[in-house]
Amino acid sequence: MADTVQYPLRIERIKPGEMSLLRLGEYLEQFAKLLGSTDRVHLGEIVENCTTVVALVDANVKYMVSPRIRDAAAGRAKGEAASAFQRLNEMVGEDNTTASLPIPGGEVVQFVGRGGLEPEIGPVFETTTIQGTLTRLQDLADGRLGISIRQADGDTVRGDTAGENTTQLLPFFRQFVRATGTGKWRRNEAGRWVLEHFQVSHFDQPAAGTLAEVLAEARRQLLPGDGARMLKALREIRDE
Repeated sequence: MADTVQYPLRIERIKPGEMSLLRLGEYLEQFAKLLGSTDRVHLGEIVENCTTVVALVDANVKYMVSPRIRDAAAGRAKGEAASAFQRLNEMVGEDNTTASLPIPGGEVVQFVGRGGLEPEIGPVFETTTIQGTLTRLQDLADGRLGISIRQADGDTVRGDTAGENTTQLLPFFRQFVRATGTGKWRRNEAGRWVLEHFQVSHFDQPAAGTLAEVLAEARRQLLPGDGARMLKALREIRDE
């Protein structure tokens, strides 16, 4: 089998022998729908103690699977992934338990069940800054410019900006940018804040350079004696 990445869905407080085969099959079906890429996803094992279903995902489709899970958990997904996430959440609620799904990179997606749902909050509008690769520039019907920014964790933020920014942004296409503007945020029932819309007012490119150049610039920003005081504070923290 090709190189694979593990996605373990851990269902708390229920051992495999305590769950009917039919119910386990329902979990497997919804889990597969959530992951997508069905011909590249396989069952690795089912672990005892609690029921942990380990899916093995071909490494070359991880870039599609992880963002798909994040979007479903954040309420941004549509179609099969969204309905599968909702159904898994309903199922753990029906079984009076919770579940979790660690995804590569350290993030853990939670299935809290119906009892753990929180009231929605929002929308809340606040100044927001997003950094990542500018992957989309699209003329919109209202004269504005649609943009997409792919962040380092694989999530893609979509938004828009004034149409007159087109000329400024063309050299930034497929480049790393920093976008600042007004974000429309909402907290969903799972307790996660979701950026529903991003209206960008300013773009720039963060300064880049070698490690030596970055350190040299940091030294230039320090006042005389600042470095010694910082090192002293760090030693005091370490010795506590």
